[in-house]
Amino acid sequence: RFFQPLMDLFLNYLERDGYGIVAEPNRKIAIPFFEKLKNYGYRYTIHFEKVEQGGKTIIISIYLIQQSK
Repeated sequence: RFFQPLMDLFLNYLERDGYGIVAEPNRKIAIPFFEKLKNYGYRYTIHFEKVEQGGKTIIISIYLIQQSK
């Protein structure tokens, strides 16, 4: 629900050859954000990592975001 400031950051400051990194714990609420990125001409690759959080091991998604060429 607070993804618009992040979208604005990419739209206004991410250089054509630059990239942004976002780590996200696979929340359903984030799905529309990543779909919107594609609609704005960005592409991303996803890497998965196990991390400890609150005594539990969870898998997070790490997105490498770039403008489509």
